[in-house]
Amino acid sequence: MSQTRIQDYGSPANALSIKTMIKSILPVSGILYGNEFTVVRGSAIQIAPGACLTNEGIIILENEYKEISIPDLSIQGNYTIYYSHEDDMISGGVPAILTIDSGFLTDVLGVVLGYVGYDGNQLFQDQIIQPPPLKIGYVQNKIDSNWIFPSKNTVVMTKNEGGAIINVTDVQETFNNKNEMFIKVKNNSDPYDVNRIGYVTLSFPFKVLEEPFALLQMIAAAGEGAFITLRFEDSIGGITTFEVPPAQIFTSSLYLREFSKNIDSKYLSEVTTQTPNTVCYVHVDLQLGVGSEIKLQAIGLSPYNVPV
Repeated sequence: MSQTRIQDYGSPANALSIKTMIKSILPVSGILYGNEFTVVRGSAIQIAPGACLTNEGIIILENEYKEISIPDLSIQGNYTIYYSHEDDMISGGVPAILTIDSGFLTDVLGVVLGYVGYDGNQLFQDQIIQPPPLKIGYVQNKIDSNWIFPSKNTVVMTKNEGGAIINVTDVQETFNNKNEMFIKVKNNSDPYDVNRIGYVTLSFPFKVLEEPFALLQMIAAAGEGAFITLRFEDSIGGITTFEVPPAQIFTSSLYLREFSKNIDSKYLSEVTTQTPNTVCYVHVDLQLGVGSEIKLQAIGLSPYNVPV
């Protein structure tokens, strides 16, 4: 037998069936692993062994390669390939049937394995679309931060200069034999007028993801006389403020800094409101003495919530 459906009726497990427990962990259907599509002979799709989960909480395990063909190779068409399965409370359950239907279907009785956008001429690998495997409790890591790379024409800046002359320029410079691009914010006031301190805010919008943001990353450099404060503004305008320690920012070379403050209300103590599909902001407040400057290459947010 090449197919196994896991459902042990009558076996006690915390007063729940295995199927019910699986649905509580993974409430949606999808591929667990394997089941990759490969075009074979230019007319059929081979499906690799793997495991998938139906919308009823049934795990389907295949240990053999399967094949399925496009119904009509003479015309263009979109297709959905899925396991059709309707649960029945009988010993051993009922088999899942590998099925292909016209159109891109999102709601099937079973589990979708993938899609084919056939051009009507010949079946190629690039016509195949497959969803990523299901993941349990996935949270982005630090490397997956959503970064913004500012430029003079895209940065949103407000000023409270007190008469200081503030210039923002796009710059290319070489650091450690590498050509770097960034914006430079500088107080170009008269060097004899030491009281012309500049106050500048650079604001960056971010789309709130499914998990709340917890980690802020910044690639920047600043000279002596430049002070930075970072403010996180949540979905309803709530502000969390934290200062960048001078020892971390006072350097002439661009360098990645990571700052973690209680902006993640799900795991940390300070409450913020981060509603998915809304916009939050990172405000970079600069205080620039005469002649001082800051270089900013990138700024990013991530749901990564482990202490940095």
